[in-house]
Amino acid sequence: MVAEDFRDEPAFWKGVGDAIPADADVIALTQDYGYRLMLFGWRKVSLWPLSTDLSEVRNGEQDASGFADLTADNEYFLVTAFNQLDKQPDLKKILEQYPIVVEGEGYILYDLRK
Repeated sequence: MVAEDFRDEPAFWKGVGDAIPADADVIALTQDYGYRLMLFGWRKVSLWPLSTDLSEVRNGEQDASGFADLTADNEYFLVTAFNQLDKQPDLKKILEQYPIVVEGEGYILYDLRK
């Protein structure tokens, strides 16, 4: 039986949590509803909607038309789910306009305060 090795997960998510300024309001495109970040990184984030087959059936193609509304009360945008970012090219284009605060292996933190 071949199993996946998750030993690096706690250290990775702790590093992501450490990169986020304390008491910052963050919206994130991340895995597992942000639970790993909460558990290992001690940071709670708002969630950007994922692009899934079900969301496409319900709403058509996922776009970033609600970016201003969804990010209104947030200072930073965290991306750890890059496969999801690739599925949302409009969001990717919008985020390219914002400065990167921190970029690590496996995550990018954008400053929405511009």
